[in-house]
Amino acid sequence: MKRFTQKLGLVAMMATAVLFTTSCDKEEETPVNESKVSSNTVKDLDASETYVYYNLSSNEIVPASDSASDKWDIAFYSTTILINSGTSGPGMGEAQVVELSFDEITEAPETGYAMDSESGNAVPKGSGNGWYNYNPSTHIVSPIPGRTIVLKTADGEKYAKVEILSYYKGAPANPTYEENGADGRVYTFRYSIQENGTAQF
Repeated sequence: MKRFTQKLGLVAMMATAVLFTTSCDKEEETPVNESKVSSNTVKDLDASETYVYYNLSSNEIVPASDSASDKWDIAFYSTTILINSGTSGPGMGEAQVVELSFDEITEAPETGYAMDSESGNAVPKGSGNGWYNYNPSTHIVSPIPGRTIVLKTADGEKYAKVEILSYYKGAPANPTYEENGADGRVYTFRYSIQENGTAQF
């Protein structure tokens, strides 16, 4: 009888150990939604002659031969900015211009996005309408302070925010037409992209 009781006790201890181990394993497998925000500054992107297509996740220019694919997220030519969607490409991208500074945006808006379409681009064209002002007296294009482009990437799965810092080569602090006019249509911008699919920056 004593030996039988000892065996029962041993079995109970082993069962407890198995339950504890299983419980620990489950806790270790619990996924942790870690932030995966990547931030980059792109300098002197020359968009003076044709559209330049850009992939934000890989931080690189996409060849124009892939312009009809979903390999790019955003494109630049002169003062026009395209999003890979609608009339501009086959992607599922969307965008909006938010009247907040780049650093103030810690979460992408839930609503307000648009695709490029025949009625207008998601990033509006024209002085004062989107990201820039044009001064007819000085002939200088200047990014509007406190305006940030927030977009969904071409795959429709990631959020990014983009701030245009300069429209002139070398990003001069106070460009003039006489000194910098010939070096226009050359973008410097910074962006952050949330790679884990959440809206948090």
